[in-house]
Amino acid sequence: MVRTVIIEESLRDEFETTLSNTSGCSVLIGSIVEDKRFIVAIFHVPVVDDVESDFECSIQQLIYALPGGSYPLGLIVTEKVLSMLNIMRKETQKLQRLVPVDPLLLEPFIAFKTSNKIDSKILIDGVLKPITTKFQLFFSSWNQVCSYVNIKQALSIPKFENLKQWKSSFRSEVTSYVKCLDTCKIYYSGGKFKSDKSCFEDQGKSKNTIGKVLHPKLIFPLTDSNFSSETSISSLVGSIYTHIYVHPKQTTELTRAMILEDVAKSLFCRAESFCEFAEQEIEAGGAAGFNNSPLRLPYRVTFPLGLIELSVYLLQDERISQAAQVASELFDIRPTKIQAHEECKELSAAATLDEEEKETQSLKNILLGTLGGVLAVLVSFLFVSNAYDP
Repeated sequence: MVRTVIIEESLRDEFETTLSNTSGCSVLIGSIVEDKRFIVAIFHVPVVDDVESDFECSIQQLIYALPGGSYPLGLIVTEKVLSMLNIMRKETQKLQRLVPVDPLLLEPFIAFKTSNKIDSKILIDGVLKPITTKFQLFFSSWNQVCSYVNIKQALSIPKFENLKQWKSSFRSEVTSYVKCLDTCKIYYSGGKFKSDKSCFEDQGKSKNTIGKVLHPKLIFPLTDSNFSSETSISSLVGSIYTHIYVHPKQTTELTRAMILEDVAKSLFCRAESFCEFAEQEIEAGGAAGFNNSPLRLPYRVTFPLGLIELSVYLLQDERISQAAQVASELFDIRPTKIQAHEECKELSAAATLDEEEKETQSLKNILLGTLGGVLAVLVSFLFVSNAYDP
């Protein structure tokens, strides 16, 4: 099997600059298509004290912040390269708890410079072997697949009396729901989205969609839970925004899997956000709001990394501007462009609607006032006319 790394040409300057930097650690992110590794972003890992421990934490957070189908594939060489490659392999392997993982993702590679030439090696069965590396313009032909889906899932969880028990039950309920996602139905242009070995571009050619943003419709499964009298029946409500990047040669079967992986990782991150919030509520002496009431999903906020986007999640009462602080804390990134999705849009729409209603009411008041003034003048005119009428 010939293994090749193809780096997007527009990333050449950043790649070569990073390669020349002897300090720090950088991860190469992309997708695997037909045994080729396509690199679309470079993530500079924030390392503070313990290099390996910090790296492991960063990789774990990075994997869940990336879109479905995008993964940490390689590493720009550092002193502890072998141990870091093994950490990347281990953290990617953990993703199998939620979704199937391509075995090739468990073969990370390194890039380094020798005699002014870029060289790469791949980790196979614990041994570093040569791999071809080249630059190429390719990303403009990729599709972006975006969609929204509403979620209203019943939860059978114990009353919020014991934090550990509540978190365990909550995570279990969300994980059970994620495992049902495989029955999700996806429709595109009025027909069912193909899920076979055919290329993604074959589905798009007749519609002239290569390199464009597609918006399929997703229908998620509804699962029933058996509730006992000892459980608190609640529900998880909100909308899910999914956004992936698809190589035209990717199979439609894998494209479907990428969509579902993006949703699965997104739900997992939101569940963790709730668990963190629950801990804060306990510390503040609260948590009554978790019993017998709908739990509103945290909303997704994205910001650019290379040619793709990373995601963070905010609770409903958190402002969009807080995403910059979260991105800085988790990834040491200070994004200049932040985009909110899902409920935040609904809230913005509601706010806009409120403003429109206020303006409409104000306009009505002005019109009524003007009309009243005109009527008053008219009545006065008639009265004066009648008074001087012989």
